[in-house]
Amino acid sequence: MKKISVDRGKVIQIIAAASANLLSILFGFVLGWTSPAIIFLQSEDSPLESGPISINDASLMTSLLSVGAVLGCVFAGWLANAIGRKISLQILILPQLCAFILIATAKTVTYLHISRVLSGFSAGACVVVFPIFISEIADKSLRSVIGNFLGLGFNFGCLVGKILTSYAGYYATPIVAIVIIGSFLAIFTYLPDTPQYFLLRNREEAAQNSLKFYRGVHRKEQMTQKVAEEFAELKASPSLTNQKISLSRDDFKGASTFLAIVITFVLSANQNFTGSRILIAYTQSLFRESGSRMDEAAMDLTVTVIQVITAIACIPIIKMFGSRNPLLWFYLISGIFLMIAGIHYNLHENGVDMSDYAWLIIISFAVSIAIPGTGIVSISFVLPTEILPPKIRGSVISGLLLFSWILAIVLVQFYFQLAEFWGHSVWMYIFSIWCLLNVIFSYFFIPETKGKNFDERYEFSGRILQNVAAISINLVQVVSGIALGWSSPIFPLLISEDTPLADGPISVDEASRITAIFYLSGCVGSIIFGRLADYIGRKWTIILGAIPQICANILIILAKNGTHLLISRALSGVASSAHFILVPVFLSEIAETKNRGKIGSYNGLMITLGIAVGYTVGAYFHMHVGAGLCLVILTVFLLTSVFFSETPQYLLMKKRDDEAFKALMFYRGFSTKESVSEVFLREFEDLRMSILNVMQKTSLSRKDFRWGWIGGNVSAIAAAVFVHLLSYVSMALIERLGRRWLMLVSSFGAAIFLAILSVMVMLNNDGVDISAVDWIPVIAYAAFNAIATYGIIVVPVIIATEILPIKIRSLILLLFYIMTNLLTTVNVTYFMTIAEYLGFHWNIWIFAISCFIEFVLLYFLLPETKGMTYDEIVKLLK
Repeated sequence: MKKISVDRGKVIQIIAAASANLLSILFGFVLGWTSPAIIFLQSEDSPLESGPISINDASLMTSLLSVGAVLGCVFAGWLANAIGRKISLQILILPQLCAFILIATAKTVTYLHISRVLSGFSAGACVVVFPIFISEIADKSLRSVIGNFLGLGFNFGCLVGKILTSYAGYYATPIVAIVIIGSFLAIFTYLPDTPQYFLLRNREEAAQNSLKFYRGVHRKEQMTQKVAEEFAELKASPSLTNQKISLSRDDFKGASTFLAIVITFVLSANQNFTGSRILIAYTQSLFRESGSRMDEAAMDLTVTVIQVITAIACIPIIKMFGSRNPLLWFYLISGIFLMIAGIHYNLHENGVDMSDYAWLIIISFAVSIAIPGTGIVSISFVLPTEILPPKIRGSVISGLLLFSWILAIVLVQFYFQLAEFWGHSVWMYIFSIWCLLNVIFSYFFIPETKGKNFDERYEFSGRILQNVAAISINLVQVVSGIALGWSSPIFPLLISEDTPLADGPISVDEASRITAIFYLSGCVGSIIFGRLADYIGRKWTIILGAIPQICANILIILAKNGTHLLISRALSGVASSAHFILVPVFLSEIAETKNRGKIGSYNGLMITLGIAVGYTVGAYFHMHVGAGLCLVILTVFLLTSVFFSETPQYLLMKKRDDEAFKALMFYRGFSTKESVSEVFLREFEDLRMSILNVMQKTSLSRKDFRWGWIGGNVSAIAAAVFVHLLSYVSMALIERLGRRWLMLVSSFGAAIFLAILSVMVMLNNDGVDISAVDWIPVIAYAAFNAIATYGIIVVPVIIATEILPIKIRSLILLLFYIMTNLLTTVNVTYFMTIAEYLGFHWNIWIFAISCFIEFVLLYFLLPETKGMTYDEIVKLLK
């Protein structure tokens, strides 16, 4: 019996979604009708009494649709909250009915212009309300499937609209549309509004009956246990409890809410910047200007058929894999094929005959229209309804769609004017870059909503906020990396006659001093900022550390001689030392236990990115370009980092418990104290007790540094001594394989490859002909860099922040950073001298032996800390 009830509920949801989806079919009719109808209306066979329409009239017909949609978006959000989702859709279909009646009875082009405004109004408003209605009636397991009906209906409507107008005549489309509208109104009358809307209006009984209807439970029957639990979750949801009908500023506060709005903003721009709207509106014209000699109408119809097939294929894909992962692939595939289309247009614009490659532009357009127009756009409409709080859902979606439609008016109106200026190829490149950038954005910031209720998705956004904070704070590490990488390619230029310095070239000794001062000044900076972090906090010390870096880059731009660069590098070293020490501490203190390794690996990723950028900019651009780029990055860092909270651990250390509670709320995605979960409360209490245990005294003593087998925090410092502190590249495997195995494999592998490299260098220096195997040192060097990057360079600082007691964490990192910088200063200064005296291969042998010793020490001393809390790590060490 229970099985029948569940099946019946799904059938009802599909029928309700399908009937609501008639609206998206009508929207497809409106757009699909445009392209063939304009050609028909411009011909001598025009059905208008006034005769053929002009090109300006045709352009105005296209843009007026967007004007109407703007007005509809403004109206829809308010209407959905005021009278409900269901009645809103019924009212909003009426302008569409009037629009098609105007098309059928049109005598002049003015009728059509009014019709387009009405169609746009209805479509723009329905696009706001339709996804809200779908997300609020759908079961978890079915939501992604019926949510994708939007793309399927829209593309099916486009196909039918084009076929009817092209082959059945001008009046066929409005007649069929009027029949569809009548069917929609007849079916929709029997459907109740959504449970969430009724709860927002404090109509609990109506909400209960609505949920029973959409879950297949008869009105007079008792709810099944599953449905009752779902209703209890809805009533208890922080997003629906204690809410007033009127909106206030507080409804938009909270880190998770802000993040949801940002994601919605990006998704709402997809129709414009993936090229979907432009490519659909001007398909035949774009084919004509691609250099192809094939029939444009046939090509247009082919692409539309592929759109429908793609829309159908998207339903099982999203059902199986959710929204997030398919969205990543949709963006990537669209970006690649839009890039191919851009190259095609670029060649055609430069005089290359592309007529023999018509198949290429058809495939590129088919993919570039089908995937954004189905998968990306469907998810873009549905996902915001799943991540936005119900109270602000209608207002935010309508507001952002309003912006999207305004942007559409500009794009549609000026696309061809700009295409004449810079070519269709530039437009395709812009669309491609948008898609490719969104691969990165979606990977880091968009949550997977499959199978989760609203509050589960809301809590998950806290993990995304940790990623946002980690990336923002790590922008200073990009600048530090640029400072490290920039010096290598720029110094040969500075000592040459082509130097950009006004006072002439610098000497080799000056270049050595400028290189070494970076590390030496880092010792001074680490002392200052390392201690400062315990007085003003991690966040503000990191921000304060950006000031010397800003001064350093301004000095590079103004530099006239080596002294200016020496001062600049000293300031840069001071700033970088603060960030090398404190950024890993900050990241470890904001991250959840299960997310700590990934968050910590951003540190290495950003430094390595900076080194690569610094080397590239230093090698191929003017000296000022790198400094200017650093200033831009630091500006973005300052504008974003000030909005993040201080770390909860630091605030607890300072006995500011209320602030620590709010900080942890921020980094876990909760906006109010009433909305926090039991898991959050346990985490905060565990954290508070952990801090309390290590903060029995306000000052450090020798007891804080005791060895573990004597009693105290023994192996933490011992292990931290034997691992490197700086991190250079992201670790994708750190939460899967663990820290210990990565370190062991990395240190042992580094020793082996350095030994091979040393032997090859020694043989070459001794005059042995190694030309037959000269690939071996190249492979050995590349392998060493790879295996070191994925272990001994990135993981140590993550381990150090996990195993060192909070009370002495900053101090120990400070001491070892000073030691590292002093050793680096000596190494950089005397490396070539030692190589000349002993031979270059002995330097490499020393490094190889050091890696092997590190492997042995780590094997006996280093614990595995993956997925452990600090207290669990302390117990393991004891």
